[in-house]
Amino acid sequence: MPHRAFFTTGPTGRLALVTDRPEVERAAAEALRCAPVPSETLVLPIDECAHALSDREDAELPDVVLVAGASAESSARCVAELRAQDERRIVPIVVLCPSDDPDLQACLRAGANAVLPSDSPGGVAEAIGALARFWLSHNRLLRAHH
Repeated sequence: MPHRAFFTTGPTGRLALVTDRPEVERAAAEALRCAPVPSETLVLPIDECAHALSDREDAELPDVVLVAGASAESSARCVAELRAQDERRIVPIVVLCPSDDPDLQACLRAGANAVLPSDSPGGVAEAIGALARFWLSHNRLLRAHH
């Protein structure tokens, strides 16, 4: 699957969505279109997650990476790969998975900054909207100045 930005609503925030779940991709597209935060989204398949950060200058890094694997186990492997690419731990990584997944702690041990429950009352789209409002609006990635 080729890398693609599925929509751009403005220059404010840059989200890398790493997933192998089409329903999450659809929910993200809808949530981010409705979010009051201008954003650009890059979608990558989970088996190519390291491309979200590799070979990028600070100015090209996403403001946040959202990992939504088929399981917390596959998400934890992806987080570990991403952290290997980002030794400074500059890019926040958030994992979307059910709150009762037995491997949830593995995501945090691998270096995820947060876990976003996919089984929250408002569903996946509301959870992703909340992520966008915080990570792409209230949080600012500190980039190197050249």
